[in-house]
Amino acid sequence: MSTDPAWRRYTLFALLLLLGLMYLAAVNHFRRHSRNFLDTEAQRRAEIAQWPLAPRSLPQHWVFSAGREETRLLGAGWWPAEADGTNLIHSPGHVLLPLFLLPGDLRLELSLDAYRLPPGTAISARVDGQELARWPAGTERRIADASLVVPAARVRRAPIDLELQIVGALQPLPYDPFTRPQHKRLLVLRELRISAAAAQQ
Repeated sequence: MSTDPAWRRYTLFALLLLLGLMYLAAVNHFRRHSRNFLDTEAQRRAEIAQWPLAPRSLPQHWVFSAGREETRLLGAGWWPAEADGTNLIHSPGHVLLPLFLLPGDLRLELSLDAYRLPPGTAISARVDGQELARWPAGTERRIADASLVVPAARVRRAPIDLELQIVGALQPLPYDPFTRPQHKRLLVLRELRISAAAAQQ
């Protein structure tokens, strides 16, 4: 026979019941408000593939700041857009461009600022896994001449997956949703200009 007073047993039972209810509420909230990242990424790619840009629509000038429609083209690696641009907090960062119905090459010009990158670091711009440009970083904040030409053979695939990969001595920064992005941001993407490469020759 237990020697504990009855109120202790009732209090313990009530606490256990409360913890169980809190656990069930947390599970329900997570299931209702979380999203499967892979499904979301696949859906975004499918949507972008249905948004073709014809040659007559070029040149394009996109701004990646809060409230702009262009921010929906951002894939993995980016913090939600803010007033001064979109922060890359995990390398690589993906920008998913719509299908371009172009007979020739495509030129991309980016406005990029780099943060926390040691000397000797570089930014590799890749499409379909192939490096098309590499820009040195770690000395000046603004990345000079951040432009590349996407060959016509790759322009016809939807969407164009532009991948910005930081290469060099940088150690990967772990993702922490409670850390302010300016404490760990690697790059800031502000603008992207898109044009037919032949028009600038």
